[in-house]
Amino acid sequence: MVQSARKSGLDWTLAACARSSSRLAFLEELSALDPARVQFHFDLAQSGPLPLATLLAGSPWDAVYACGPAGMLDAIEALTTSWSEGSVRMERFKAEQKDASANTAFELVLARSGQSIEVSAAESPLDALERMGVEHPFSCREGLCGTCEVSVIDGVPDHRDNVLDSREKASGLRFIPCVSRCSGRKLVIDL
Repeated sequence: MVQSARKSGLDWTLAACARSSSRLAFLEELSALDPARVQFHFDLAQSGPLPLATLLAGSPWDAVYACGPAGMLDAIEALTTSWSEGSVRMERFKAEQKDASANTAFELVLARSGQSIEVSAAESPLDALERMGVEHPFSCREGLCGTCEVSVIDGVPDHRDNVLDSREKASGLRFIPCVSRCSGRKLVIDL
């Protein structure tokens, strides 16, 4: 991401955090980046976690991309609630558990092929696609990565992913079939 930002001429800063330097992935690669733009923070050496409030308040951030443990990401979300929509992106290691007790079956229609299948209350749309022999790309199966994302042609998605932001979810134009569902009886996707 840093290499992409540099190629695009974007201003960037990287804060790399871990309990200790021995636990930081890609330490050598990160150390080889611009030392004026990379800030390392090691909790054990610096007597606690990175002071996120100070970091986020003290710089003119246009956007933040954060990846890490839930506690850190939850703190960043709390500190950036007043920021503009879409300016904070998160990549979580583990998805939040969703209550599936109210799940209902729905019809999933593949617009390009005309095929359809009933997605049971106990399975994901991705599972249903696989059951019907459709090979669709996926990676995490937790609604974290976006690899399985598809376009919605008709119907109202019940978004349960951590990929789409609130604006994208409100538009109803995209769908993450590994975890999301349909708010009605039928969802038509671009497959």
